[in-house]
Amino acid sequence: MTEFEINQPDVPLRQNEEALATNDFVLDGIFPNTIVVKFFDDAPVPSIIGAEREISEPSWQNFLAETNIPDFTLRPALEEEDLAIAEELVNLAQERDPDYQPTDFSKYFQFFVPDDLSNDEMQTIVSELRDLEYVQMAYIKSQPVSPPCNRLQQPLLAGLDAEHTQQSYLDEVEMDCAWHWTGGDGNNIRIIDIEQGWRMNDNGTYVEHQDLLANTIRLLNDPIEVQVPGEPEPQRLSMYFRGHGTRTLGVIAAIGDNAVGCTGMVPNISADVMSIFHLDTVTGNSDRNRIRSLLYTIRELVNTGEIGHIILIEDQVQPNQLILPAETQLGVFDMTRLATALGMVVVAAAGNGGTELTAAAYDELLGDPNDHPEDSGAIIVGACIATQNMLLSNMRLPQSNYGSRVNCFARGAFAQTLGNDPSGDANENVGYAQYTSLYNGTSSAAAIIAGVAGAVQGIARECRSNGVFNGYQLREILSDPNLGVDRLGIGIGTMPELCNLVGQLINLNTIADVYIRDNVDDDGTQPHLGSLASSPDVWVERNGDPQTRGSRVVAGDDHEVYVSVRNRGGVEINDVTATVFYLNSSTILLPDEWIEIGSVNIPTVPSGSVEVISSPIPWPASNLPAPGHYCFVVLLDAEDDPQPFPPVSFPNPADYRNYIRNNNNVAWRNFNIIDTDAESTDNLTIDAKGVTEGLNEYRLEIISELPDGATLWLDVPEDFLEYFPHDPDIVEFGMGDGLEHFAGASVARIELPIHEIVQSSPIKLVISDRIPMRFDVQFPNQLQQPYELTIRQSFAGEEIGRITWQFK
Repeated sequence: MTEFEINQPDVPLRQNEEALATNDFVLDGIFPNTIVVKFFDDAPVPSIIGAEREISEPSWQNFLAETNIPDFTLRPALEEEDLAIAEELVNLAQERDPDYQPTDFSKYFQFFVPDDLSNDEMQTIVSELRDLEYVQMAYIKSQPVSPPCNRLQQPLLAGLDAEHTQQSYLDEVEMDCAWHWTGGDGNNIRIIDIEQGWRMNDNGTYVEHQDLLANTIRLLNDPIEVQVPGEPEPQRLSMYFRGHGTRTLGVIAAIGDNAVGCTGMVPNISADVMSIFHLDTVTGNSDRNRIRSLLYTIRELVNTGEIGHIILIEDQVQPNQLILPAETQLGVFDMTRLATALGMVVVAAAGNGGTELTAAAYDELLGDPNDHPEDSGAIIVGACIATQNMLLSNMRLPQSNYGSRVNCFARGAFAQTLGNDPSGDANENVGYAQYTSLYNGTSSAAAIIAGVAGAVQGIARECRSNGVFNGYQLREILSDPNLGVDRLGIGIGTMPELCNLVGQLINLNTIADVYIRDNVDDDGTQPHLGSLASSPDVWVERNGDPQTRGSRVVAGDDHEVYVSVRNRGGVEINDVTATVFYLNSSTILLPDEWIEIGSVNIPTVPSGSVEVISSPIPWPASNLPAPGHYCFVVLLDAEDDPQPFPPVSFPNPADYRNYIRNNNNVAWRNFNIIDTDAESTDNLTIDAKGVTEGLNEYRLEIISELPDGATLWLDVPEDFLEYFPHDPDIVEFGMGDGLEHFAGASVARIELPIHEIVQSSPIKLVISDRIPMRFDVQFPNQLQQPYELTIRQSFAGEEIGRITWQFK
């Protein structure tokens, strides 16, 4: 018996269940023994198959000459297209996190080791590699082991009460307190579970269980089948380990209020799964490539355009007979750090080895601490004992790893959840409607903490004025001993208690919330519903004139840009950075077109929405673009209130709109660059464009408030004339020759009313489409008051962009 004994009935084990009830390897013979080598980033090693032949360094050549590995060949751990993705993500991480130390993932290689080499012989090779000059780290890639779940001999249960009364962990973390708040069900938050063990539909794309089907949980990489020893038919690896992944999903995302089975902690979270198994396109074999799993998971979440989504790593590794968290292998560690640098939350099982995880232990596993970050940023989760009568609750589960690296803990036994045993019973739907009360170990604990994280992020997105937390912030909150059950003394951290925690989340008196207004009526509330692109909190002053505070820029003169900010929170905020960009006139302000003017530090912003004006950002005449219509964009960033990083592209126009409305530390303002002090109406040119790669339908509205006697003309390419109301008898046609904005296209001129809103018919556009437009306004005499002309672009009835000219 193990240290932790639970009396169970003597139940016959199903096929292969005996091996799965332990932490022994169960897939030996499928995957070749593999050693991973990480060269230093500056090592002259090309990312090619056979890179060992390109390294001329003497100690490496000696190693090659003396090694007894036949056909020794280095192969990049990531394929060419993977490395392109990794490079893009690393560059983005450097922009988002100034403390991020970039990793060159092209310096990760692996080579296959003959099956007849013993573990000691492989360790000798690893030691020799670590001594070489160019090698940062080498390690044996861990074979797949049972996920960090102590499988106990208990038959699967069926027909559980839908009232979730047996899911004791819901009470232990006080889920009811989260469910009382908007977002506490995980709505608008994504989670991706990296592991294995799901029952899939016939084509291997969706997880099947009656308590999950409505959530359409996708497998994000290709299903792989291999011949498993002892199995009569090839097995789909995503299903292997007999439903471990389905148990995880049951804790987190089982459908609520469907009158069957369990209730997930965050039933409205958007969940998907990623297998650690991949197809190696070079060899045609399957590969347990954890680095690749994390890479694709990170890309998937970055493409949402938002930070704060969750990666759950339900995986452990077994080097030298120790069972450890997956991040103790350097490739997983580096990918995890990349995820947290990009603003993701990573929750990972501590592993069921009963081993102390300290900084010294990590250094031994990962190599010289000077060669890698001190901390991946992940939330490492240990497990407590939790018996059915709760007599021993909250003591460390003996199998759980522990130590200073463990941040949080939760129930490690008797976790009620979904069952899913695809073992070929006569009832082919048996895995579709099963439930179990024995999900255990740091697996169940990590799933519970991931559920808490989803609830906190959902509430933060809806109720907290500065939105979701990044991974480091959320780890600090969930591991705060003042906000949960403290077991730091036994090395498993804190179990969060949501009643305490949520009260802190929604109390503005305890947080800072810096903001910049989108319009004069904006008070920093998110989302705001007022006008866009008219922020009064960014302006220019010309030649040191402190009275201007306007948006008119005169070509040939030096200017200074100022930003004013406020803090609607209850505590002051320090070291706010305001960065100002400009871009050419367009109804849609896509981030890849932003041109930085400069940034400025604002040392302190007190609470109470008191205006604080920044120091000037110089904008010399030599850096000004040509006369025309432009837009300022301002981002505010602080450690306690990070800036909302704009994605390169948006999945749909609604996401673009929400980026504007739901973030109070981003704003923009239209402005003109003119030749002289006199206002000109000769260069009122703009572009309307699509927001996404997909074809979407937009409308354009022209709102004019001009004096009687004025005339208003609109020039558009003839191809777009049909979308605007016009009198065919007075349309003028001409060529756009000499007009760079129209690039020589045939141009139609139509007259518009001066006191009405003119709306186009629906126009279908993709992101690469552009509608060049030019307005010509003629006034009858000298203006006695300001007048405005506005064009706005809308999607599904809601504004997503506008440009306004003011004449005075």
